[in-house]
Amino acid sequence: MGELADSNLISQMVAQNHHYICASPDYLKAYGMPTHPNELLRHRGLLYLSREPHGMWQLPVDGKKAFFRISPYLRTDSGHQLLAAAKRGLGIAILPSFLAAEAICQKQLKVILPEFSPSGGNISVVYRLSNRASPKIQTLVDFLSTKIGHPAPWDSQIQNMLRQES
Repeated sequence: MGELADSNLISQMVAQNHHYICASPDYLKAYGMPTHPNELLRHRGLLYLSREPHGMWQLPVDGKKAFFRISPYLRTDSGHQLLAAAKRGLGIAILPSFLAAEAICQKQLKVILPEFSPSGGNISVVYRLSNRASPKIQTLVDFLSTKIGHPAPWDSQIQNMLRQES
C-alpha cells in the first residue's frame, strides 16, 4: 500500500488508497472545526508513525505538497488504533478510506478539510520479476481487481456521504 519505492519488483494496482482527514463529532464540538490546515497546530493529532514521524502532515495545497504541524496527542504504527482513538474523540487522524468508511458512514467520524486530503498511493500486488509470467499471480490480480472494483466500494460509500452533506 502507498507509494512504491523504486525497486526490482513488479507492481500491479488493484485499487486506489484514498486517505481522509477525520475527527469525531464529539471532538469537533469540543475543539472546533478547522477550516484550513494552518489551524491544525491548535488541534490534537493522532499520528501514524510511518507517515508522520515528526508530527508534520504533508497535504496538497494548490497542487503542491505543503507541510503542517499538528500537536501530537497519540503516535502509533497501527491504523486500527488510530481509528479507535479518532472514534473516541481523542483527536484528528488521517485514515485510509478502506479502514474509515464504516465509521464515516455511521457518522462516528466526520471527514474534515476534504480538499486537503493527502494521497495514499495505491493498493497493489507486488511480486518479483521472473523469466515467465505467473498465471497464478495474474489470476490473483484479476480476482482482486474484480472483487474490489473501480472505484472501491468503500470509496463510493464515502463519496456518497460527502455529497449528501454538501
